[in-house]
Amino acid sequence: MVNKLTQPGRIVANRLLVMQLFLTIVSSLAFVVINFKAGYSAFIGGLICLVPNFVFVTYAYRYGGARAAKNIASSFYKGEALKIMLTALMFAATFILVPISIGPLMTTYVVCLLAYWTIPFFKA
Repeated sequence: MVNKLTQPGRIVANRLLVMQLFLTIVSSLAFVVINFKAGYSAFIGGLICLVPNFVFVTYAYRYGGARAAKNIASSFYKGEALKIMLTALMFAATFILVPISIGPLMTTYVVCLLAYWTIPFFKA
């Protein structure tokens, strides 16, 4: 069941996630022109930003309404903690397990992160 009070925030968050996915794909395609390793490194960088943000949005908009204030605060804290841990885990796993190009990975990660910070200021 979707809470109607959280619907506007969820819509903005979902638009942000779609924009981050779009930026990830565009960046990956731009870097694949250089070479394949740069392309998939850029894609991984975008996913490192996108997946934890998706987890946060899922947690953040679980509850709504004045009666659920404690649940809302708790889910925001849990979502943010999980987002930070997941980001660190994904970076660590990528650096250890995947042969990547660091430049494209970090460039795409930063582009998606900047979108996360700036897009909510613009009306769609």
